[in-house]
Amino acid sequence: MNPAVYRALFLVIALALTLFVFSLWGEFGRAIGAYMTLVTKDDPPKPTGVVTMSIIPPKSDCGKDKNAQCPKP
Repeated sequence: MNPAVYRALFLVIALALTLFVFSLWGEFGRAIGAYMTLVTKDDPPKPTGVVTMSIIPPKSDCGKDKNAQCPKP
């Protein structure tokens, strides 16, 4: 046979094998996705858009430092 025919045949077989593997991988991904939706029944908390934060005051140096400005009681 002509070497060009061998090359064309090899490319056709390689392309068919590649398409088959990608198709199989897509089906596997869909199956894993369906399984994960059945297994994980708890939905993650949805963000509400409200952010809360607390301000931590600095530690007071009133008893340790003589130059510190201490509030008068």
